[in-house]
Order: sequence, then structure tokens, then C-alpha cells
Amino acid sequence: MRIDLGSSAMPELGRSREAAAGTKAGDMTRAAMPNAEDTAHLTSGSDAVTSLKMQLDALPEVRQERVIALRQAISEGTYQISAHSIAAAMLAELR
Repeated sequence: MRIDLGSSAMPELGRSREAAAGTKAGDMTRAAMPNAEDTAHLTSGSDAVTSLKMQLDALPEVRQERVIALRQAISEGTYQISAHSIAAAMLAELR
């Protein structure tokens, strides 16, 4: 199988086979290099993310006071389960 990438195969390039053959590798490299005016600006968002991560790391993994309160309510028989709240939480989880 032969692939012809000449001007007849890809007329949108607008270059003849002779013009392409006369192009030096250095010319193509200079054409592909970005202009000296190209710049990149990075936002300070990473600072905010780092700060939030530090705050999150400072929080306990388990809210011990909530666990104690729930254990106490269960042991006393005063813990009320709301079927509506459970269903709403399950539906919210699916979204």
C-alpha cells in the first residue's frame, strides 16, 4: 500500500511537492516553535486548595460527640428513625 502525501492528496496544504522538498528541517522547527510573546499565567487557586486541604486535615475523621450522642439515644431507646429522611437521603445519593 502506498500513501501519497503530495499536494494532489492534500490540496488544503497549498504546497507543491517541490516546495515541501525544498524546506529545511530548521525552517520547520522555527515555524513550530512558539513566539517569544507567548506566556502562561497560572492562577493562585492552588494556594486556596492547599489551605482548604489543611483545614480538612485538621478536622477529626469521626465526629466523636455525634457518635456518643447516637449511641446513648440507641441504648435509651429514644433514637427515632425517620423513613422519610432515609428515603430522601437514598434519593439524594442517586443524583
